Amino acid sequence: MSNLANTTQNDVSLLDSLAAQAQMFVQNARMNLLQLGRVLTEARPLVPHGEWESWVKTNTDMSKRAAEQYMQAYREFGLNPQIAALGTTKTLKLLPLTAAERKEIMDGNDVAAMSTRQLDEAIRQQKARLVEEARTEVQGRIQDLEAEIRRKNQKLQESEKNLQEAVKNSENA
Repeated sequence: MSNLANTTQNDVSLLDSLAAQAQMFVQNARMNLLQLGRVLTEARPLVPHGEWESWVKTNTDMSKRAAEQYMQAYREFGLNPQIAALGTTKTLKLLPLTAAERKEIMDGNDVAAMSTRQLDEAIRQQKARLVEEARTEVQGRIQDLEAEIRRKNQKLQESEKNLQEAVKNSENA
């Protein structure tokens, strides 16, 4: 009976150790996205002109476009562990956003816990809200400009009336 207890304890201990290793490797794999972007960014200026695409394919077995995305991720985020923890798909989904838009998404959501569909929806909602805010702002400016045009037209009409009266008075004098 004590051997069974020891075996179970050993299995639990081994399982805990394997879980810790798995978590470490997942974290390393996610950070590798940004590290790969760093390496590619450093390599790019060293590769002779016109040979970049071939160099990327030969040395990374990825497309030029994928390499550009990794480089952009590194340029935008550096080696930020918070971003690395999101994984490749979520990190790449955040790239097209401005820094302010990304900050708003990151501050308002637990992006790491979100599915990619949920992140897509949060980005869509944010874009829709920003478009509506811009539309409201533009409509307000249009109304202000229309009011200014009306005021200037009214002044112009008053000036024309005063000019006509002045001409009439000078003719009568």
